[in-house]
Amino acid sequence: MLAHPNIVRVLGGCAHAGHPFLVMELMPRCLHNVIHGAAGLALPDALCIATDVARGLAHLHPAIVHRDLKPANILLDAKGTAKISDFGLARYHLKPYISTQQPDAGSVAYMAPEGKQARGARGARRRTQDAHTFP
Repeated sequence: MLAHPNIVRVLGGCAHAGHPFLVMELMPRCLHNVIHGAAGLALPDALCIATDVARGLAHLHPAIVHRDLKPANILLDAKGTAKISDFGLARYHLKPYISTQQPDAGSVAYMAPEGKQARGARGARRRTQDAHTFP
């Protein structure tokens, strides 16, 4: 179970055939919308968000590699605390939680160079992939 203040909590769900769903804590904003909104993102807020994301990643690594870390997958609660979400492409000890047809799937604009290369499953999955997208 992933329990950390900087990782979105999953409260429940259902794996019923044809209608799977997750119930997660309410997160009113995503970082993508904040960055591209009219007000933008002030430096002090950006530093707080970066610290929150770093703490969440530190909790995940090295056991879990997110593989799709991007502003749209960083959600902000009502207090402004950043939390990592969307673990659909995550890998646990080099094995997928969810099988994908493309082992190097992810958001190309945020993908680490080693994630773009066609390699075997053991060579391409490592925590540097998440660290690349973080700065």
